[in-house]
Amino acid sequence: MIPAVKQHPVLKLNRSPVDVLLEVVAGAGLVWMLGTVLFSWTSLPESIPTHFGAGGKPDAWGSQWTILILPAIGVALYAGLTILSRYPHRYNYLWQITHENAERQYRMARVFLTVLKAEIVWFFGYMKMQTVEVAYGRSDGLGPEFLPMFLFATFATIGLYFVVSYRAR
Repeated sequence: MIPAVKQHPVLKLNRSPVDVLLEVVAGAGLVWMLGTVLFSWTSLPESIPTHFGAGGKPDAWGSQWTILILPAIGVALYAGLTILSRYPHRYNYLWQITHENAERQYRMARVFLTVLKAEIVWFFGYMKMQTVEVAYGRSDGLGPEFLPMFLFATFATIGLYFVVSYRAR
């Protein structure tokens, strides 16, 4: 027997100034990432880095066309998270959502997704910029601090969301 799916209250939430600011930051990151690729496209060499190891050094090379993969993933994630942020009543929450806490929890979840979206897009943009710089011979990689910074930022955002939303339940 399949358990019944709990229905969360459906609320119409207006965008707060913080929501708008975070969307602008995420959108600017997307523009930067795509701009890096577009402005460098015609002058890229035939072979560019396609993968960076844990230490930030390139460890695989491929054709110029591979530079489009990460921006495509970034655009898909940006679009997916933007659409998903409009339906917070569909999320799975770690605690019960009631009529009393729904608006508060939905707002926090939406901010969480938008911050995560901005982080991902900006990190992807940095990776694309460094891919271009390595291809031109002006850099030797992402730098050894890239992976720890990416992991810290991502997990700190997730952890902070859990703590804040737990306290607001």
